[in-house]
Amino acid sequence: MHVNAGVNIHNRFDIVVTDARTGEVKQKAVAKNIVLDTCFTRLVNFQTFFTHIHFGTGSGTIDPTRTTLFTWLGQKTAVDIELIKDVPVAQWRRNIVLNPDEFVGSTLTEVGNAYGTAGSNITTHALIEDSEGNPI
Repeated sequence: MHVNAGVNIHNRFDIVVTDARTGEVKQKAVAKNIVLDTCFTRLVNFQTFFTHIHFGTGSGTIDPTRTTLFTWLGQKTAVDIELIKDVPVAQWRRNIVLNPDEFVGSTLTEVGNAYGTAGSNITTHALIEDSEGNPI
């Protein structure tokens, strides 16, 4: 038996900054990332690849061979908000929330999915951009 199957992995981060007191949206940004070699290695070995979301303050040229963010700042455990198992398109949405007292004064510029808490555990990598595609 021979089976041909195509796989397309697409990843996007939607970042929303809200006022902690009023709930007013202060800023929105998007990060479209690339899947790193680490992700494919973990997938073909049936290992977890997305348990945390890491964020950082660096910049540079994204490369699929990377295993870290440019300047790692922190991470949080990702929580499921939607899981759709459908053919031909499945969707898995997860999120994290940074509280008002966390990472005060930091400007986040990069983000990535990860399989653990260590800074070298990322499986995707993206730079955060505004609605016009400019780095934030």
